[in-house]
Amino acid sequence: MKRHLLFATLAVVLSRAMGLVTLLVLAQMLVPADFGVVAAVVTFLALIQLSSDLGMQATLVYEQERGVTDRVHTAFTVNLVLAVAVTALGVLLAPAMAAFFHVPDRVDLFRLASLNLLLFGLGNVHDGLLLREMRFDRRIRPQVAQSLTQAIVAIALAAAGLGAEAVVLGSLAGTAVWAAVLWSLTGYRPRVVWRPAIARSMIGYGGAASALEVVSVVASRSDALVIGRVLGDGALGLYAVAFRVPEMVLSNVAWTLSVVAFPALSRLRRHADGDLSAATGRMVGWLALYALPMAVGLAVLGQPIVDLLFPERFAAAGPVLSAVALTAGLNTVIFPLGDAGKASGKQGTLLLLNVVHVPLMVAAMVLAADAGIVGVAWAGVGATAVFVLLFLFWAQRSVGLRLGPVLRELRPGVAAAVGVLLTLGPLRLAPVEHGAAVLLAAVPLAVLGAVVAVVLLAPGTLRRLGAELPALLPRSPRPAESR
Repeated sequence: MKRHLLFATLAVVLSRAMGLVTLLVLAQMLVPADFGVVAAVVTFLALIQLSSDLGMQATLVYEQERGVTDRVHTAFTVNLVLAVAVTALGVLLAPAMAAFFHVPDRVDLFRLASLNLLLFGLGNVHDGLLLREMRFDRRIRPQVAQSLTQAIVAIALAAAGLGAEAVVLGSLAGTAVWAAVLWSLTGYRPRVVWRPAIARSMIGYGGAASALEVVSVVASRSDALVIGRVLGDGALGLYAVAFRVPEMVLSNVAWTLSVVAFPALSRLRRHADGDLSAATGRMVGWLALYALPMAVGLAVLGQPIVDLLFPERFAAAGPVLSAVALTAGLNTVIFPLGDAGKASGKQGTLLLLNVVHVPLMVAAMVLAADAGIVGVAWAGVGATAVFVLLFLFWAQRSVGLRLGPVLRELRPGVAAAVGVLLTLGPLRLAPVEHGAAVLLAAVPLAVLGAVVAVVLLAPGTLRRLGAELPALLPRSPRPAESR
C-alpha cells in the first residue's frame, strides 16, 4: 500500500509542481482579468464535467471486478454517449455562462473549452481500470504528460500574444495527450456494448456517485461563482491566483490520499474483519497532523508568499490566500470520511449532506460579497467549519465512525497548528521588503513550534508516528493484472 501511495503522491507532486511553475510564468504575461476569465471557464466545466460519465469510473473501482468484461465495455459506452451529450450542452450553455460571469464577449472561449469534456470522456474508463487495479506506477505517466503538454502549449501561446485563450488551448492539448497515453498504457480497446441490465446496475451506484461529485464541486466552486458574478473577472482572477498555493499543498494531498483510499477501503469492505472506522480515523488523524499546521502557516504568511511569487498587480491576493488556506485545511482533514462513505455504499446520504453544504456556502458568500473578495473568502471559512461539524455527525450515524477516537486522533494536529501559530505570528510584523527572509526563516520555526507543541500537548504522538505511519492505509492483497 505504501508503494501505491508513493506513486500517487509522486504523480500529484510532479503535475502540480509543473502547474505552479506554469502559473508563475503566465502571471508575468497575463493580467488578473485573464486569469478571471479562465477561472470562470474552469468553474463552468467543473460543474458539468463530473456528470459526464454517470459515475462509471467510480463504479468500476467499487465493484472490484477482474479483467475486461461486458461491464467495462458498457461503462465506456455510457461514458462516451454522455460525454458527447454534455459537450453539446456545454456549447449550448456557453452564452448564458459568459453572461453570468459578465464576459459576454468571451462566448467562443467557453465553447472551445467544452471540447475538453469530450476528450476527458475518451480516457475516463481507461483511467478507471488503472485505479481499480491500483496501478499507480502506470497512472503517473499520463498525468505528468498532461501537465507537461499543458505547460508547454500555454506558455508558448501566451508568449505569442494570446491571453486567456492560451490557457484554454493548453488545457485541451494536455487532456488530449492524457487520453492518448492512457489508451497506449492500458491496451484496452473499447467496444460499443449496450447491456441494459448491466447499465442499470452500474448506474444504480454510479448515478449517486456522480451526483455526489457534482454537488461537491458546486460547493467547492461556490466561491468562484459568487465572486465572478458579483465582483467581476478581475477579482476572480486574484482569487484564482490565491487559491493555487493552498490547492497544491493541501487540497491535492487530500485528493492523492483519496485516489488510493477509495479502492483500498472498497477492498477492506469485502473482508469480514475489515474495520473501516479504525482505518478512516487513522487517516483523519494523520491528515490533520499535516493539514492543520500547514493551513495555519499559509494563513499567517499569505501576504509574504504572494509578494514573493507574483507581480505587484496580484498583491491583493495575499489576504485571500490566508482565508483560502484555512478552508482548504479543514476540507483536507475530513476528506477520508467521504471515501469511507463511498466505500460503504452510503453515497446517497452523503449526497444529501453535500446538498445542505451548497446553499450554506452560497448564502454565506453572497452575504459577505459587499466586503469584497476577502470577505467572501472568510465567509467560506465559517461555512466550511459548520460543514465539518455536520460531516462528523453524519459519519457517526451513517458510517459508524466512533467520534471519541476520532477527536483523540485530531488532538496532535490541533496541537501542531497552535505551535505554528505561536511561532510564526510575530513574523507578520516584519517589513514587506524582507519577505524572502521571512519565508526562509518560517520553515524551521514552524517545524520547531509544531514539534514542541505536539510533545507538550499530545505526548506519544511522535512515537506513534514512527510506528503507525507505514500502516496509514489498510493493507490489501496485490490486485490481479487486467487482461
